[in-house]
Amino acid sequence: MILLSLPAYLLGSIPSGPLLARVMGNSDPRRTAIVSFLLDFLKGLLPVLAVSFYAPDDHITAYLAALFAVVGQCYSVFLLFKGGKGEATMAGAFAALTPIPAAAGLLVGLMTFYVLRSSSLAAMVALAAFFYAVCLLSTPTTLALFSLACGMMVIRRHHDDLSTLVNSRNS
Repeated sequence: MILLSLPAYLLGSIPSGPLLARVMGNSDPRRTAIVSFLLDFLKGLLPVLAVSFYAPDDHITAYLAALFAVVGQCYSVFLLFKGGKGEATMAGAFAALTPIPAAAGLLVGLMTFYVLRSSSLAAMVALAAFFYAVCLLSTPTTLALFSLACGMMVIRRHHDDLSTLVNSRNS
């Protein structure tokens, strides 16, 4: 179980945004946001698919792979335990684990971003839609708890952005 979680953590730890910006000659990772999102999505998707392929009946290990990929994205060993926000990696992991709630979250998040142009707010609304779909579809309790753990980590990583958003709306 742990042996399969370590590669998920290491894959999640690869700082795709900064690496992509460096390779493409951009100093600002926001210029490569779509490609970075897709790479981060794959960092969540691939470990879960690998575990599902090699151990199709071991759901707990697949859940752990998802969790460790998100932890790697948020607390990268390559960035001295700093990292990204984790929403794209979580989306990829849960697209493999529970595709319908993940698709619902992604769709609602994209619509929110299109209307409000706030990636942090879109991520929070996407998480809410994802959790609602998880509960609505009566997914296994263990999966719901793992999705909640990942989601709380993502929310925590957005704390500063959300505080800025709330303060700017109150001004």
